[in-house]
Amino acid sequence: MDEQLLHAAHTGDIDGVRAALAAGDDVEAHGEQQRTPLLLAALNVGWPASW
Repeated sequence: MDEQLLHAAHTGDIDGVRAALAAGDDVEAHGEQQRTPLLLAALNVGWPASW
């Protein structure tokens, strides 16, 4: 379930992050490398054009 949030955060998909959170994904989820959605978003080098 939390994979949608982790993927969206990693790829910089803001709408995907919103949808995952609305669907109940856990903001404190950890991926395989123990990275949270916040860390994945911070490490993302492909910032969205809307920033």
